[in-house]
This record gives sequence, C-alpha cells and structure tokens, in this order.
Amino acid sequence: MPALLPPPAASEGEPRWSGSAWLFWRGKGSGAALNGAGQLGAAQAGVRIDRRIARLSIGKHSMPVAVYGRMSAALDTPHQSEAALGIAVQPFSGRAPLRLGIERRIALEQSGRNAFALIAAGGLNPTRVFGPVVAEGYAQAGVVGLSRQDLFADGRLTFGLPLDRAERTRLGFSLSGGAQPNVARLDIGPMIETRLPLGATSPRLVLEWRQRIAGQARPGSGPSVTLASDF
Repeated sequence: MPALLPPPAASEGEPRWSGSAWLFWRGKGSGAALNGAGQLGAAQAGVRIDRRIARLSIGKHSMPVAVYGRMSAALDTPHQSEAALGIAVQPFSGRAPLRLGIERRIALEQSGRNAFALIAAGGLNPTRVFGPVVAEGYAQAGVVGLSRQDLFADGRLTFGLPLDRAERTRLGFSLSGGAQPNVARLDIGPMIETRLPLGATSPRLVLEWRQRIAGQARPGSGPSVTLASDF
C-alpha cells in the first residue's frame, strides 16, 4: 500500500520497535482501460516492522538507522505477494520526514521478482495550510533491480477539514497516483477519514471515491476503503 510511510523512527527513551499494518480495498471500478493495461493501485494488505539499531551523528544532527521487514499481498488477481528485508536512514524528521533505504525484495509468488531496491520516501505530516484545512501526504520513488533497472514512483496528497474539536475526523479530497514501467495513473476524489478510538494505536479508516483522470491502469474509477495503523 503505497499509501503509507513507515512509522516515525523512535527517539531516545522511546521503544526501538515500531510497525505499521494496512488493508486497502478497491473494487474493479468503471472506466475504459486499454487491452493489456497493467494493474496499479489495486487492493492489497501488508505489514511492516522496524527496529532502530543506531544513530548517525553529523555535527548536531542525529539520523536514526533502522532495519525492517515487510510483507504485502495483492487481494485481486494476479495474487502477487512479496516480502522484503532492508535498512533505512532518516536524514530528516518532524513535519516533513525523509527516509532513504535499500532493501532486498523476495517474491512469494512465481510472478514476483527477487531483486534489490533503492528507495527515497518522504512525507508531510498533518499541517494547517488554509485556515482550518489540514494537508497531509507522502511520496516515494526508487529503482528496482541491478541488472534490469525499473523505476517507480507513487504518492498521495489530501486536504481535509476537521469535523470535530479533537480533529479525529476530516472531510476533504485526495490526489493520488503512481507510475511503473508501462503503467501509470492519477486519481482524484472526495474522502472522509477518521481515527477509531481503539486504544493507543487509533487506527485510521479512510473512505474515498477515486476518479481516474490520467493513465489507463486498472482498476478503473470507484470507491476505496483503507484501514491502517501504526504501533
């Protein structure tokens, strides 16, 4: 689920372990697609576990270093599943975090690919931009493979208006997209998201309509549901 950055790296005094899990459902949707068009942004589920192992210090600047493991699986045909083991450094944190990492991807299906990948992932934590309107988003890009190099990129940006004093629920719209070799898409649409009162993790539930406005990737336009949590 490209929709989510890894949880923030723990600071001194905080647990060294952290993780995230997500479930993203999206129907087959409507709208024309070219014959043989690839699939991008379809339903999937995954989990990631991080373990902070060190801090790199450059002057007064400290950068957390973590190892991580990840598993993800597509929920639609073709049912591609993969695992990954990697190491990442976080040069910047705060409102606009940035992570740089290298990982080994391990195919769990015959149609998958075993390869190394280099990734740069950044984000925008909830930030007021126009009065009460809150912006939030992420973007990542990288390359998979050493001998056969495939570039990829994806991202998501939302603007939401809080509906309650605690700002647990926001109503607004999202812009999301991605690109891989021979397939790309850009979606826009309304969304409502809320933090569920389920303990300290407060899982996030997001309901959206994703209207494909560029690209021919499957699935077409339609509703989506995301349930995600950091822990």
